[in-house]
Amino acid sequence: MLAALLLLSAKPDLDRILHDPALRGASLGAIVTDLDGKVLYQRDSDRRLVPASNEKLISNAFALYTLGPTFKPVTRFWKTADGVVVDAPGDPLLTDAQLELVAAKLGSDNPSVKVREAYHPYYPSSWEFDDLPNRYAAPVCSFAFNQGGFEMWAIDGKPVLLPRSFGVQVSTQPAPGKVRIDFDPMNEKAVVFGTLPGEKTKLERFAIPHPDRAAASYFGSGFELTQDVPKTIADATLFGKPISDVLPSCLKSSDNLIAENLLMMSVTKGRYLDDPYKTAREQETDFLTKVVGVDSGDFNLMDGSGLSRHNLVTARMLARLLRWADRQPTRALWRSALVDPGAGTLHKRLTGMQFEGKTGTLDMVVALSGYVHARNGKTLIVSVIVNGFAGSTEGIRGIVDRFVRKVAEQE
Repeated sequence: MLAALLLLSAKPDLDRILHDPALRGASLGAIVTDLDGKVLYQRDSDRRLVPASNEKLISNAFALYTLGPTFKPVTRFWKTADGVVVDAPGDPLLTDAQLELVAAKLGSDNPSVKVREAYHPYYPSSWEFDDLPNRYAAPVCSFAFNQGGFEMWAIDGKPVLLPRSFGVQVSTQPAPGKVRIDFDPMNEKAVVFGTLPGEKTKLERFAIPHPDRAAASYFGSGFELTQDVPKTIADATLFGKPISDVLPSCLKSSDNLIAENLLMMSVTKGRYLDDPYKTAREQETDFLTKVVGVDSGDFNLMDGSGLSRHNLVTARMLARLLRWADRQPTRALWRSALVDPGAGTLHKRLTGMQFEGKTGTLDMVVALSGYVHARNGKTLIVSVIVNGFAGSTEGIRGIVDRFVRKVAEQE
């Protein structure tokens, strides 16, 4: 591993922070550079580690570079003799309200709904089965809405799925203690254990089991994938938000499905691919090595969100990506898309200091990378990744935050 560099006045304090007993036995990588790429401090910054949602820095930078900040996805609809045809190249921010408006125009009782999807891998091969019922692991496809999630509410003491059930069957069973919900997305069943409150209460948010079929249900009872769409002008068109608006929606709240859709949209560009994740890995590798200038040994990419435990990156690689992004014409947009202290995933962290960056959390994984505005007026780049710790996630976050705060104290 690379030796630590004595270039920051705070180096002894930084070393002390990273030698906290809570990190004993853990794997970590840390680096601090200036905006020119000069390494001011590092500890094992070439160690490959699971980045969690710091992976979104890669997929979002790739999407911004590939699609451009003004790109808007366009979903088109045709009313035909036997039903509705949809061309869905992907729109990460499509909503049920938008679908309802189009359905009011075209009709919602069509016997046939045919959809051309640019991608519908559903689940990356490296995702864990236990994650799948959760909204953060919603199936990935180009015709989806509400970021792939639906909600269960208690209304008059009964479970109700909103905005619709989408074929999910709900049953209840009496049980003592706090209300518990078991959701099986594969069999589309949910079981509610316990007594529900009488007042209207939001209980949980789950991943829609078949989001493309659910989206099609707004127009009719049938659902069929197709590669053919009418050559005539569409009867209805939905224009999505530009990439400049999609990035902050993804990065500030760390939305997995938006990140996966950005990656898929970047590689498919509206055309269907049998194995879009294979293509994504190839194109992202080219982007990182040939455009950003990252060493190919510094990463192994499996998805766009960081949910996969098979993603590997180095702190050095993330620092180089952040430096590259800060030197692009889209610099201001990029910085503004990142999360600030006191907001988003940093709503209780790093308050009172200037920082723009990205958090990352999985089981036994904590990561934080971004731009630190130091006391001496300079902006520094920092990346810290910790894997395999035995303590609490909150405790490790506290250590990482102390590291970043100490960097900001640089005189």
